[in-house]
Amino acid sequence: MKAIILCGGEGTHLRPLTCNLPKPALSVCGKPVILYTLELLRRHGITSVTLSLGYKGDVLEDMLDGRTDGTEISFAYEDSPLGTAGAVASSADGEDVLVLCGDVLCDFDITRAISVFSEKNADAAVIVRRDGDYSSRTVFSADDEGFVTEVTHRPPRESCRDFLSDGGVYILSASAVARIEKGGQCDLCREFFPKMLSSGMKIAAVEDSGYHCDIDDIESYLRCQHDVLGNGINLIPDGHRTLGGITCSGRECYSGARITPPAYIGNNVHIGEGAVIDAYSVLCDNTTICRGAKIHGAVICEGAYVGERATCNEAVICQGARVSDGAAVYENAVVGAGSIVGRDAVVESGVRIWAKKEISPAADVSYDIKYGTGERIRISDDGICGDTGVTLTPSVAVTVGAALARISDRLCIGCNATPSGKALALATASGAMAAGADVFFTGECTLPETDFAAASGNIPAECYVEGGATAKLRIFSSGGLPISRADERNIEEGLHCGDYPRASFARFGKFTDISPVTELYALTLQKKLGGAEDISVEISSSDRAVSALGRRIFSSHSGNERLIFNISSDGRRASAYSDKSGYVFYEKLLLLACREEFRHGKNVALPYSAPSAADLLAAKYGTRVLRYCSCPSDNGDDEARTLAREWTAPLDAFSLVATVVRGLAERKQTLAEAVAELPDFNSVTRFVPMKNISRTRLRSVCEECVGTDEGILIGREGARVLLHPIKSGRGAMLFVESFKNESASEICDFYENELKKCED
Repeated sequence: MKAIILCGGEGTHLRPLTCNLPKPALSVCGKPVILYTLELLRRHGITSVTLSLGYKGDVLEDMLDGRTDGTEISFAYEDSPLGTAGAVASSADGEDVLVLCGDVLCDFDITRAISVFSEKNADAAVIVRRDGDYSSRTVFSADDEGFVTEVTHRPPRESCRDFLSDGGVYILSASAVARIEKGGQCDLCREFFPKMLSSGMKIAAVEDSGYHCDIDDIESYLRCQHDVLGNGINLIPDGHRTLGGITCSGRECYSGARITPPAYIGNNVHIGEGAVIDAYSVLCDNTTICRGAKIHGAVICEGAYVGERATCNEAVICQGARVSDGAAVYENAVVGAGSIVGRDAVVESGVRIWAKKEISPAADVSYDIKYGTGERIRISDDGICGDTGVTLTPSVAVTVGAALARISDRLCIGCNATPSGKALALATASGAMAAGADVFFTGECTLPETDFAAASGNIPAECYVEGGATAKLRIFSSGGLPISRADERNIEEGLHCGDYPRASFARFGKFTDISPVTELYALTLQKKLGGAEDISVEISSSDRAVSALGRRIFSSHSGNERLIFNISSDGRRASAYSDKSGYVFYEKLLLLACREEFRHGKNVALPYSAPSAADLLAAKYGTRVLRYCSCPSDNGDDEARTLAREWTAPLDAFSLVATVVRGLAERKQTLAEAVAELPDFNSVTRFVPMKNISRTRLRSVCEECVGTDEGILIGREGARVLLHPIKSGRGAMLFVESFKNESASEICDFYENELKKCED
């Protein structure tokens, strides 16, 4: 009898294991599944075999070249997927055929099955198992004479009927094969067998208690390795068995390692001193296990490398992959072929990393990496950023939310008006609630409205999610102020180590929709503008929501002087234009707003990067400027932060515009007249990219400088220069303010060149 082995499936449930291999080529204890199947057939006298190929069929052809051991093998390719029955029809030659699934590892009595098929004069036969496992794709019901009466696909788990499980081995008579439509797509069990029964044809059910494993997912792939090593089945890996119970292909001595049988060790395997190879571990050919590494029941595929002190727990490390020193890969995780897990990185349970990806050192990967690099999640100057749905997914946002619960048990969360923004915001909220934090959700609104809601409710921390092609999860303390370095580290530790609160079902946080509070924001600013209706105000922004909010706040303002304010997309900064003043940039608008506070005898709080001209104005009015850090390492700026929550203009463009407009109305000035009264200065902000940045490098650009939490402050005659390293370490921001004829741009050019010299 001729055998047909179905090998056309793509193995999508096994990816990335099957990204470069078809399922029958997968290795079980160092030997491909297809070779076990061919050995089974030879034991039962079947030496004529056709492989029905599809996905990655050329890999199987190359693999079997010279390894047939007397079996006559032919190959049949499907131009398009035909289903299991269609593949049989295209490969049969008008005779009875034995059909096996290429992704099933089994040890059945094929001789007996063929005998039963003949004795019962059946049109077909199926090998079935009475194992009580009805979760397989197909089950059968049979009568007392051993004939199939019904075929059921995935019966409900609560069913109490007595089913027979599918063994993945079938015998079809030539007459049955002739009934399969050639070229059509048809599944053998789900479609063709029911048609046979309905037409009166007989299908014999041959019970067999032999070994069976349908390799359909990572768990079953690992399980069949354990089964083969356990010696309970008649499937023999290549190599020899030592007296200690270890199966080896090579002859190397591993006296410096601790190896617990049963285990499989292939040819040319290097195991370093002090390495631990626990029971049911599989080390395929040409693998390297370095000193002190721990392999606990994992499969290390051909050519893979596991570094010093690295750990692999019941995971799969694919061909040529590298697990660097100190890294850990946990249960049911897969590291794809050629991928690199960076030093001290962690790949959590069940995570799949596709082929040729590189995981950053010390990263904690809790989600699949199909695209991108799985970089360690860090809080940058713009928050936690990444490509939406690629590196910044809802599952990542859930983890971020749980980590936020480390810094506060009350969080205010809002988002921009995009589907991705709302999805990521709700995912963040879910993570925070699961960690026991109460979430106050402002819904789709602008960042200033979220700041207002957090400050109004005295909510200690807030997260604003900006969706789009690139997503940002921006994290602030109450009122939109930057969080401290201690809080930043606390969040990052939660992300990297998975060390965040896990609430019991009764202690999940509450979710409160406070989106109506945002309506108060516009009303509060409108009240602040009382008496300034004679000034015409127009708001423009690249963000529609910001523009719409501006129109709502300033809709009643139409008068003699027409002022156009351009507000940034995040609602933080503004610039202005009028026919008389020309363009007035943010720094001078900020000074105008500060002057209004100084006129009323109030101090103001500003970030370190704000112009020092504000200090000159404050001195004129007998008040002062307090400065707060963008990421303070201690509580030295607490007084400034407290004041900043009361006066929000430096962080809120709408509040800034409202303060300036009200001041112009009270003083009965045009914008040009007000700007003319300010100290004469010009300023420039510029980003300078650098490969390697440090405070020592920044200090080297000038002998007379002061180091602060904000970077390096240079006291140049007639100018103020602040060099502020960005959090990614890839460069520095230059803030230059000049009070002399020498322009800020010229000073900026000078220090940019000095910084570049440091890298040469």
